[in-house]
Amino acid sequence: MNIFIDESGGFQPNPTDAFSISCIGAVVVAGRILADVERGFNLLSAQWPKDSDGEVKGRLLDEHHIAQLCEFLMPFNVLFHPCVMDMNLCSVEDVNAHRSGQAEGMTINLTDAHHPDVVAAVWKLREILERMPRQLYAQAVAMTEAVCEVFELGQLYFCQRWPGELARFRWVVDAKNREKITEYEYWWKEAVMPLIQSRSLREPMKMLKGGDYSAYRRHFPEGPLGEHLGIPQEKGVNLKLIFRELEFAESSTSIGLQIADILTNALRRALSGRLGREGWSGLADLTIHQREGAIVLKNLGRPSGFTARPYGRVLCEINAGGRSLLVARKRTR
Repeated sequence: MNIFIDESGGFQPNPTDAFSISCIGAVVVAGRILADVERGFNLLSAQWPKDSDGEVKGRLLDEHHIAQLCEFLMPFNVLFHPCVMDMNLCSVEDVNAHRSGQAEGMTINLTDAHHPDVVAAVWKLREILERMPRQLYAQAVAMTEAVCEVFELGQLYFCQRWPGELARFRWVVDAKNREKITEYEYWWKEAVMPLIQSRSLREPMKMLKGGDYSAYRRHFPEGPLGEHLGIPQEKGVNLKLIFRELEFAESSTSIGLQIADILTNALRRALSGRLGREGWSGLADLTIHQREGAIVLKNLGRPSGFTARPYGRVLCEINAGGRSLLVARKRTR
């Protein structure tokens, strides 16, 4: 299973507008059809507008292009899962408090029993976090949420359709710097696994009764997780194995990242009132329908409803659609 992740928006408040939408988008492409998707995308986009480097960019496309892409991806079982934030719904104090709580949580369980190298590494991550700009911290939170959710949804979806896809997870994140990994990327790559590991023990991943997890269990067996997590000894899947194929890549070299860029940018433009219905209506067909909605607005401050917001109608309409998570069972006579 290939998961391509990109962002759209600056994850900063906009005091001159009623809202400030930023998005993380995760696109899931099964390994067995990745080459077909890449070839088809190249043919589909051959005459589309491109930037000065010859790369397809979502900001350059209109409603017709995006509708074509959604229609093309639908038969391939490609999934799109976004995480959306309206940064005008949380204050500077909200972000600072959230970041401080996260930083404190990183070191609260360290003791003299931990190896000095482990203590030094964790404190280094905390220090990076504490000086991280607020907009990058908000983006890190959104990306972690998107990863947690798409990891679970991807398994629930493919355990019924192509269970062999659960034998391998390849994570490709759009790089911010062509020359080197940034401090923010280093922090996220090092911190995301233990954060998600601890969360998975507090909130175990949903698994479908009757789903085929044989490939998953064969490649990712449960075992002792160790005391380094700061929790009592537990058994579970070591997520280091799940994230061992995590890379930051240039979108110019990745069709998957280009698709993620187009879909994520389209969603942000739709919620910001800058994309017509023809362009965003097909996004719903790539999401998985869920009771709470395929797109749930995240907030670093106090919970806030979105239906009265300017983008509420678009969000509600997208959430009303979506493909079924469950495979329809054939009736027997």
